Amino acid sequence: MQFKLLLMLLGMCGLSAVQAAETPVVVETPNSAVPATPPATLAQDAEIALVSGYEPKSSDNRVQVLVDRPGKSVVLVLTSYEKIMWHVTVTPNTKLQAVLFGSYKKSQVTLGGQTKLYRVALPYAYEAGNQKFVELLGQLNQWFGVRKVDAFYGAYSLPAQVQIRQTVKSNEALALDGPASQPSPVNFSFDLVGQDYSRVKWTPSGPAGQNTAHAVLDGRIVLSPDGATVYQVINEQLVLQSPATQAKTVIEVPGNYPDFSWVTGLAYDSRRQTVAIATLGGEGFLYRFDAAGKRWLGVQSLNNLDLHGLSYDAKNDRYLAWERYQEQLVFLTPKGQLLDTHALKGKLAGFERLFERGNSQAPELRIFPQGNHIALLYIKGPFVERIWVYDTNKRTAVLTYQRPGA
Repeated sequence: MQFKLLLMLLGMCGLSAVQAAETPVVVETPNSAVPATPPATLAQDAEIALVSGYEPKSSDNRVQVLVDRPGKSVVLVLTSYEKIMWHVTVTPNTKLQAVLFGSYKKSQVTLGGQTKLYRVALPYAYEAGNQKFVELLGQLNQWFGVRKVDAFYGAYSLPAQVQIRQTVKSNEALALDGPASQPSPVNFSFDLVGQDYSRVKWTPSGPAGQNTAHAVLDGRIVLSPDGATVYQVINEQLVLQSPATQAKTVIEVPGNYPDFSWVTGLAYDSRRQTVAIATLGGEGFLYRFDAAGKRWLGVQSLNNLDLHGLSYDAKNDRYLAWERYQEQLVFLTPKGQLLDTHALKGKLAGFERLFERGNSQAPELRIFPQGNHIALLYIKGPFVERIWVYDTNKRTAVLTYQRPGA
């Protein structure tokens, strides 16, 4: 009676009678009885197949996973956030070497025969290439030395049936290293601000000098063209500082201006000797300060555009900024009026690996324009991690730099 019931269940999952007859009777293994440390040799000479999702789609929390890789050894990795009742079956001549499973909420796995089962701490990652996916690959790399998964099925809500039948020979999104950097289509240089307020010269391909580990400051500071004055915001106040003497001057914001808060970037308009400051307070504002006359010029509403990495484009006489919620470039007039936007979502190779879209904000980017080409920098802590070059005419981007060993 139990064997007939098993045949019926397997038939519902798309298995033939021959396949079902050769599949061992399944037994349920509760989480508490499963070891949590897989041996380093577990994935040796085996394919890695990953099935991951936030939750199951079915009301009974069941997900049936069929592994169909005849002649192959497979390590199956199952991860989720919500509870899932995993039911794993294999086709004849497919060797299921082990099953690793992990979830935030308590899940269970049903499988057959002598397959090794390991309960592990792994994040769910329903999209290939996002931050959680990279974290998961990083842990597999620590355990087994692997640098990619061979097959992947991911969905926010996993269907009742998932089949692993094919592997992917070449897919950068499924690899720990991610997309490789490419030669820059243009050569130009730009300056970052070092920890000592010195200028640190960079190119789209990396640092121009020999000191590749030179630490840089974030985008909430800008130097005057002659380097004699540092403009930065300290305690919600604009502060002018001399690197030579360390003398500081606090510039009060006029009382009739909107609250000066949540500063996200400063830029220096070299044509007009003007310092522009972008904030997130209220609907967001762009403040302009006359560096020569030491007076405020005005404030412009940004109409709820959350701008980061503010920069001045001297060749085209405009401001540029990164709007990370929509993942777009924003172009502004010298007085702060909106000119245009360019959507960059999906155009920056490897960018999605830096965050978990839907559950966290996209990272801030710094912007360094050179005519119709714009260098976009991702800076983490004091180091430049990645650089892309965006072509405003073609509206395409190229990953041109990744920090070695990052």
